[in-house]
Amino acid sequence: MMARRPFAPTAEQRQNVEAMTGFGIKQEDICLLIKNPQTGRPICKNSLELHFADEIATGAAKANAKVGSSLFTAATECPDHRARVTAAMFWMRMRAGWKDTTILQHVGKDGGPIKTDNAHHLISAALDKIADRLAGDAPGDGTPTGSGEDT
Repeated sequence: MMARRPFAPTAEQRQNVEAMTGFGIKQEDICLLIKNPQTGRPICKNSLELHFADEIATGAAKANAKVGSSLFTAATECPDHRARVTAAMFWMRMRAGWKDTTILQHVGKDGGPIKTDNAHHLISAALDKIADRLAGDAPGDGTPTGSGEDT
């Protein structure tokens, strides 16, 4: 019977675990992709946490740093103006707390209340005029009653 040697991660496995952690892949799924060369089988979660502790601890931070660097470059140096503006706006919302805000205010002159008396009077007068026309009582409009013409 051959003595079992302890699992020793390769440099490639370390890079892969760090990258997968940074991408947000669950540890259970990472285990399925990391094979123990002695057995040819996936490692268990305990082995992953034991042998790849540094990669698990730093993977997300390194991925965020790389994407942040790429976004910053896009926001400051991208030759496509629209892409640059979009990246800059995204950066400012996420990092500087900017937000899109719409404020709708209904106020009258000098911030006071809206005066509606005149509007009511105008609407009422217009409705009275229409009613008179329909009744054929509009003074001097020259339209015969029931002609169907709209003036």
